[in-house]
Amino acid sequence: MNKIIKQISIIIFSLTLSTNCFPQVANKKADLHFFGIIIPPTLENQKNISENLFSAHLRIIPELNFYDNTKPGIESLSKDKTENNTIISYFDLIDTSSFSKDQISIGLFAKITKLDEENLECTLYTKNFSTNKTSELKENFKSYYKLLTDIKNSINTILKNTVDFEITTIQSTKKHSFPKIDEVAMTVEGVSGTWTGEKDITKIILMRSGRGFVIFSNGASMSITVNIEVNERNHKILKITQQGNFNASFYPNIPRQKALEYSQKASPIQWNFILTESGNLEGFKYSLTLDNDGNIVEQKNHVTWNKIN
Repeated sequence: MNKIIKQISIIIFSLTLSTNCFPQVANKKADLHFFGIIIPPTLENQKNISENLFSAHLRIIPELNFYDNTKPGIESLSKDKTENNTIISYFDLIDTSSFSKDQISIGLFAKITKLDEENLECTLYTKNFSTNKTSELKENFKSYYKLLTDIKNSINTILKNTVDFEITTIQSTKKHSFPKIDEVAMTVEGVSGTWTGEKDITKIILMRSGRGFVIFSNGASMSITVNIEVNERNHKILKITQQGNFNASFYPNIPRQKALEYSQKASPIQWNFILTESGNLEGFKYSLTLDNDGNIVEQKNHVTWNKIN
């Protein structure tokens, strides 16, 4: 039996909720500088989604001012290391001259190591630049799916060990009712959240930033952009477009080798939606499929997405 990576069904509660849902604690705050993830070459295609999901977990902690330092990130800085450097000493390579002198500054990065075909090890590293205290936390996960969904617990633990004040615990979201969005009020922020609705897709995550991810049932993940355009009839259209390179796994109904032969001429997968009165997204998906003779063709199919979180 072929090993299949567990479905990455991630509910990014931080992308649909305001930080006002967290109780406010004392006025203490810290600047959190996230320097990204060191990842093995075999998982390179998961780097962006991993860093974005780590960022999503960190952004909603009310005691932290989040700073995205993933570009160039710790992996680029670590090229200057010597063989005698420990990974925790990579913090010494960071230029902190621009950090606020009036605020506690924390650095955080992670390293993911593949233990075998499915099991992974993730190590979190933090440094409190105000006290020079460093911390390291190592956790094992049975799949990449489990790593991305459960890493918030490890983030909670290491942050609480890094500062001397209480950090709000990142918790899973309970079910929420969503305010109805009509077409006139439709915005990228308004449609952010987790959606579902296609046979070979587990979840679609739309982010407030205008980016997102499509998580396929076979474990593949596609980066997407999310835009709203106005058509010639003055109606708002939600346009979602594939980003990044061709991946045969994005076409589960086409034999892999056959799909690869089409890699140089395939257009990016695209969805065009309108918002229905019931709050669903309804429209067309432009992608590759097989015709009745087994040939690859570009086709427009009707699809409907419904919001689940």
